[in-house]
Amino acid sequence: MALKYINETWPFSKRSEKDFNSFELSRTYFTIGEIDSSFKYIKKNLEYEYSKPFEKRYTTTFIALADVFKAKGLYDSAIYYYKIAIQLTKLKSAKKDYLEATSDLADTYFRILQLDSAIHYRDWE
Repeated sequence: MALKYINETWPFSKRSEKDFNSFELSRTYFTIGEIDSSFKYIKKNLEYEYSKPFEKRYTTTFIALADVFKAKGLYDSAIYYYKIAIQLTKLKSAKKDYLEATSDLADTYFRILQLDSAIHYRDWE
């Protein structure tokens, strides 16, 4: 389904699934609301990320995984992965990813009515 969406959206790009990495497929499935398919592909990407030293991992993978958990209502898991992403952004001085992760973490805390934590992360530490 994600591949069909991509090929319809970008008609000049008739690519097959093997032409995409698992992260791209995961984010596309997430965008079109197919959360279980998104989870399947982000798990594949996560295996790759865990094969690298911590400081070399991509923050976007952990933000994407947390987004999937939040969409599934698994807030404790979402919080865990947003916090990993925040740790990575601090190591890499990745300001944009840091702001995204802290904002998403604040939103997650807000959803579970942990308002002190939501305010803490909304203020971007």
